[in-house]
Amino acid sequence: MASINRGKWHIASMAVFASLFITLCGVQVEAATATPPLVEQVQAHYAQVTNYASMMYAEEVKGDRVQRRFGRAFFARPSLMRNELIDGTEFGDAGAEAIYDGGEKMRGHQGGMLRLLTVSMRYDGLALKSLLGFTFREMTLGAVLERLNLYQQLGTVAVAGAQRIGGVETVALRLQLAAGMTLPPEDRVAKLGVSHEMVYVDPRSYLPVAWALYKDGQRVRLLAFEVLKVNVELDPAIFRTVKLQDADRAALLRLLPAAGWRPEQWPAP
Repeated sequence: MASINRGKWHIASMAVFASLFITLCGVQVEAATATPPLVEQVQAHYAQVTNYASMMYAEEVKGDRVQRRFGRAFFARPSLMRNELIDGTEFGDAGAEAIYDGGEKMRGHQGGMLRLLTVSMRYDGLALKSLLGFTFREMTLGAVLERLNLYQQLGTVAVAGAQRIGGVETVALRLQLAAGMTLPPEDRVAKLGVSHEMVYVDPRSYLPVAWALYKDGQRVRLLAFEVLKVNVELDPAIFRTVKLQDADRAALLRLLPAAGWRPEQWPAP
């Protein structure tokens, strides 16, 4: 009986998702230059987000090297950020913390014994860039929305079907440049020579849960948001102080409890 009930629940869940997918994306295939209704919904819902907290997974590939990082991300408008790494493939990743206010400098420390030393550096300093050269500014939901807006001007944003990613049923959006168009020279993605980008949207929240870059058929970057919680109570102090008081840290752990290191959660499609 239990297995029958689970089967009914799964069928019902898929039916709800299918209904949402059809409603958001339209039954008819849209023209290449049209904006899918889902994109407008994403833009409208993100405009209502004042802050968010999320588990964050980042993966980048360069040649034979793969960089993976997993941790907590906190954001408050206009541009306050706090990132806490739980684990990663780089020396000093586990336990690293950093805060950023949108300016030219950020403050933070690495993990392990290096956590004793808090430093202030340019946000785009070599030591702070990811394997592919990305910075704090490209690690937010806002950065994902900027990609959608950019490709609406320079190419197409098209619904590419439904896809289960990171345990979430999503609607996949394919971002492609129009013939003869190029990304702005200052765009960090432009330097990678990617063929297209993908944004994965949770149709229940109308917010993106992942952003991926592809080059020569291979996924070279993934930024994913798990357990995304928006418009939550965040003490402004977490964006001012790198090393938190016990009470402040406990509050963040209640909001986003500790989670295990699991890069297998986000396999390349």
